[in-house]
Amino acid sequence: MLPLSSESFTQQDYQPSHESRRHGFYIANLGLLIPTALTCELTEKFQICKIANTPDWFAGMTNLRGNIAPIFDLATLFGIAVQKKQSKGNSLTRKLLFIKVNNDWAGFYSDGLPTRVILKDSDRINGLDSVPRRLKPFITHCYQQKVIWLDCDIENLLIWIRAQFE
Repeated sequence: MLPLSSESFTQQDYQPSHESRRHGFYIANLGLLIPTALTCELTEKFQICKIANTPDWFAGMTNLRGNIAPIFDLATLFGIAVQKKQSKGNSLTRKLLFIKVNNDWAGFYSDGLPTRVILKDSDRINGLDSVPRRLKPFITHCYQQKVIWLDCDIENLLIWIRAQFE
């Protein structure tokens, strides 16, 4: 171990690393960051019970280990075009990502596997014109990497979605 003296090390030399490790999922070409305090689960195939006379962005309800969970298609809700990708001649299946908020589960379609994201302060941008207007109130921060990552207030988004049924 090398001794440090005030001559060899100053406070200005120290640059703390401001990184945040998060997980995110995709809605078309936008990435939504999952709040770190929330529990999540991913699946491909799930029995969904469609409900008549509901909006097209509401896929239905499912039973998740004894818990009734609504399934939402955020791409349809916010008017985000989803491109059908091909993999070995077959169209890719959208995944279902379940997120537990408080004691309730909600399912969201994800256009790809969730991924780990390492965010740096330098990735942060001041808003984005391409974020759908109705989604903007729930976005707390935007980050630019290979894709745009949106830090979304999932809890208030779900409260707003619930109000759309009233």
